[in-house]
Amino acid sequence: MEQVICGASAFELYRIPPQVTLLLPEFPRFSTRRQRSAISRSNDLGPWLNLPIHTLCDSPSARTRSSAIKDHVWSGGLPSSAIWENNEVGVQYTSPLMTLLTLAPLVSVHRLTMAAYELCGTFTVYAPTKEMQHELDRLRNQRLVWPGGWRQVYDHVGKPTSLWHRDPLVTLHELRGFCEESKGMHGHRQFCQAARAVTGVTASPLEVQASMLLNLTRRRGGEGLGPIVNNHPITLNRDARILAGQSTCYADILFPENDIHPTIDIELQGHMVHDGGRAGGIDSNRMLGLKRMGIEVIMVTAEQLYNPGRFHRLSAHLSSLLGKRRKAKSAGMEAAERDLRCEVLSNWEQLVR
Repeated sequence: MEQVICGASAFELYRIPPQVTLLLPEFPRFSTRRQRSAISRSNDLGPWLNLPIHTLCDSPSARTRSSAIKDHVWSGGLPSSAIWENNEVGVQYTSPLMTLLTLAPLVSVHRLTMAAYELCGTFTVYAPTKEMQHELDRLRNQRLVWPGGWRQVYDHVGKPTSLWHRDPLVTLHELRGFCEESKGMHGHRQFCQAARAVTGVTASPLEVQASMLLNLTRRRGGEGLGPIVNNHPITLNRDARILAGQSTCYADILFPENDIHPTIDIELQGHMVHDGGRAGGIDSNRMLGLKRMGIEVIMVTAEQLYNPGRFHRLSAHLSSLLGKRRKAKSAGMEAAERDLRCEVLSNWEQLVR
């Protein structure tokens, strides 16, 4: 087997926008002992990846024994389309699904679920250096269209953020179908547990955090308020279209209508893109239009998720609207909640490291 980048390193490669790849130096080679020794001595792979580089090898004897390389022995057969090749960079790396499978034994199921949400979502997180950001701003002014729909998100005052939008790398159908294809392989159980927890296509870390905290079962640390749907399209009626200035809107988190409660739309208010008068005006008009259609709209801020007291009150309010009886959590459930919050509300940039 040729050297194939996998796990945390492959996940990091999927986070690098094509705009950034264009600006980076040549990817360092590490196929020979001399090249690996040079990387080990410098303890740095430049702006590309964090060390060590996670790679697949097909036998214990094929391990490189280098401090710069973390070898993972994969002696069995590989799933179809498990290896991708980036000719521009000149490296082979695992496909998004195989990347999740090789991550499965190395991170918690919660972190694996977050990584799966990101690869299935329309966002990623990448923080450019100050010098690189200057060049990215120059490229942005040229109004170029990048493959995969990549674009950096700027906040309400025009300041660049570490949030990027792009097309999903994996569909939910592919994610769940891979559970069958990876049967018997290392990491299969954790992969399937994470795949079942992904509720839809999300557009930011905040949407993932809220989805996991509200939807996961109480035994796993969540509030167990589901089922939910992410970024669900809502076709507006005439009055709502006039108010919102659009014909369709997308609910960040939707609790579908049933015999007990109306449709409930949770709208996440992140500091990056929702702050400021203009964005707030658009959200207010859309909220009024949805309310005119009988849809309950709840605006949720990042601070409400991060503050345990406020989050518990939000959960109690939602439970009341959903007609769900709330029982006191057991000691085990409370411990699971603390663990989940510690994982989910951590630094997203360091998700798999």
